[in-house]
Amino acid sequence: MSGNVRFNFMHFLPYVHLPENHKEFKSLWVNFSNKYYDPKLGHELYERYLSELVLADKLGFDAIVVNEHHNTAYSMMPAPNLIASAIIPRTSRAKICVWGTPPNLEYPNRLAEEYAMLDVMSEGRLEVAFPLGTGMEYWANPINPTTARERHKESIAIILQAWTQDGPTKFFGDFYTYRFLNPWPRPYQKPHPPCYIVGTGSPETVDLAAELGFGYSAVFVTKQRALELNRKVRERSASSMSLAASHRWHPAREYRTTRIERCYLRPGPSLVEPRANG
Repeated sequence: MSGNVRFNFMHFLPYVHLPENHKEFKSLWVNFSNKYYDPKLGHELYERYLSELVLADKLGFDAIVVNEHHNTAYSMMPAPNLIASAIIPRTSRAKICVWGTPPNLEYPNRLAEEYAMLDVMSEGRLEVAFPLGTGMEYWANPINPTTARERHKESIAIILQAWTQDGPTKFFGDFYTYRFLNPWPRPYQKPHPPCYIVGTGSPETVDLAAELGFGYSAVFVTKQRALELNRKVRERSASSMSLAASHRWHPAREYRTTRIERCYLRPGPSLVEPRANG
């Protein structure tokens, strides 16, 4: 990495052996039948794709990025943590970026544990992102999308509490209750790995990234729109920092200096310590 530029190698692990008439289907997502999936061909693809991810480390890419999608030939990666764990022992320098698993589709304590494992296994090379999830993911998972944003925020609060507070602690929320939040292991990086919020520009995700001092990843938008969103995150972050100072709040976490990297805004100073209800 040099200056403000970082080169990431991102892979979706697509299933490429589609039927000849695949263009006759309206979509290859959600309801495209898995009868077209051949596990033997899938095995060959996994071997190929894993070797490509490892090669990216050898070629000098700054980071290897994996992410999550369900019910689609677009990506054979419904569990990116498994792919991350497979490449960690075979790489040595690149950041391992799981960008990412929607925390509101998982048990947040389990996700905190898995990310901590990856961070320890990689000796502190992990970065994570918390997407809200595309509409397609909600067809594939039994979560009511009307509760998605509140679940998303509560899940992140639980994960941060699990990472930063000595356990066991308690958390009583609207969707999750933990009487003994005490995950082993804890992250290698202190207080925790660099984090991002993923969004398409909704004010809620921009405000959340600014409030938490996270980086922001703009997806499914033009380059110009991504730059506009990064500017908004900077403005919201500055506003939140001024508010924090006026209330004599203290930053709970420290990150590297905020800067733009392609469509990503890197994490900046954290502003508010996540708190459990009750």
